[in-house]
Amino acid sequence: MHIFMCYARIDLPTAQNIQELLDVHDVWYDHRLYVGEKWWPTIVQQLQRCDTFLYLISDQSLRSDYCQKEYQIAVNAGKPVLLVTIQPVDVMPQHLADHTCLDMINVQDARSVKVLLNSLTLLERQALQRNLGVTDRRPPEIDTEPAFNPLTFMQDAAEALHNKDYDRVIYLLRVAQSRKLTEDSDVVNAMVSYAENALLTEARRRAIQRDYETITSLLKRPSTRQLGLDAFKAFRKRHPDHDPNNLAAIASEDTLPALSWCSIPAGSTTLQYDTRRLVYNVQAFKISQYPITINQFQEFVDSNDGYGNPRWWQYSREACEWRRYHTRPLTPHTKFGDHPRTTVSWYEAIAYCHWLSDRTGLKITLPTEAQWKRAAQGDDNRLYPWGSRFDSRKANTLEAKIRTTTDVRRYAQGASPYGVMDMAGNTWEWCRNAHPTDNPDNFDLSGKYERALRGGSYRSQMLRSRTTQAVFLTPTARYSSIGFRIVAE
Repeated sequence: MHIFMCYARIDLPTAQNIQELLDVHDVWYDHRLYVGEKWWPTIVQQLQRCDTFLYLISDQSLRSDYCQKEYQIAVNAGKPVLLVTIQPVDVMPQHLADHTCLDMINVQDARSVKVLLNSLTLLERQALQRNLGVTDRRPPEIDTEPAFNPLTFMQDAAEALHNKDYDRVIYLLRVAQSRKLTEDSDVVNAMVSYAENALLTEARRRAIQRDYETITSLLKRPSTRQLGLDAFKAFRKRHPDHDPNNLAAIASEDTLPALSWCSIPAGSTTLQYDTRRLVYNVQAFKISQYPITINQFQEFVDSNDGYGNPRWWQYSREACEWRRYHTRPLTPHTKFGDHPRTTVSWYEAIAYCHWLSDRTGLKITLPTEAQWKRAAQGDDNRLYPWGSRFDSRKANTLEAKIRTTTDVRRYAQGASPYGVMDMAGNTWEWCRNAHPTDNPDNFDLSGKYERALRGGSYRSQMLRSRTTQAVFLTPTARYSSIGFRIVAE
């Protein structure tokens, strides 16, 4: 079957995909080059030759003058018309309402491909039946190409550019160039380049969104969820900032047990270093509601692509060197999986963040001191996450007399203003930064600088567990009173 495929220039990637799906048929489509005097007669010749007119429907193709011309010629010639929707459109024009219309917004969907192939087979059979009789049809006119006025084409192109009708801009100016009406004008070249770049940008955006919607569909079905998770992981590496439906949060639910996030709004916080007071403007971020637990860290230890993979330690020369002599983590000090994971060095905590970033597609790291304090204190400079009066019933500090870690969910009444748990007592928590007097670039992950810890532990007195308190330890430190939590930026 000879198929003429009609499309807007911006939809070329989709047109090429559909052509590949229809490789058993003879599919013809022009490449919208508008070069030479014979491009339009060539299109008309192909329309006369075709058995079926395949119209790829998008907002741009419905507005395209040459798409409308091609459609009209096909109808006048009595060609069967098959509409294929490749982008959502608000309203289908009335003159197209009587034609069969297939939904192929998801081009790779197996069911859509099957329906398209079946529809073409049916049209082919109908064409054979019609051709059994003698049919005289008036050939279409070949001199009715889309409107082009050699006197006003520049004004028409400028108007089309203003309306973001980039396809028409390129058509008008390419035809003018082929007819030598522009004399190699810099303005014309700039307009063509601008329109082509705009179309390319939009085509890329559509391709990204199409892949994203496919992944969304895979994640919704239990039978394809793992395929969706793998696809999303690869997608986020290429497009880390594109996640309008927050699929990263859905993916993280499958990655680790009970990993939940608290959203922290933007705001300022003050850190005191000896006699220096530094004010930080903190952008909005998410922080794990609980410290990383034994069960969660064990996923990293047990994974074939986890603790033993050198990739996660390559963020600094010092981390790689430390890893050479510490091939296995220390054993947790308790068997309870919902207790915070302790005896973890700063190097191990950062490696865990890199591994989890890869697993979830999120940009995960340790909180800076400013982020940690912002999440613990909020806007009112409270001394403890729940307020400014200490209460031994709200935190596992030395005053609680438990003398070991507790379940991270135990002290619900001790939550911070944003619902973050265990930010006082239980374990000290590693922060990303070094002391600002030791390293001016104190967020750099390299070097052997001491790193900040905050929150106090089950061994700490209440004064040491205030939101204002911090200590600094070597990144190699691994104690039963030290753990960590994570942020997603």
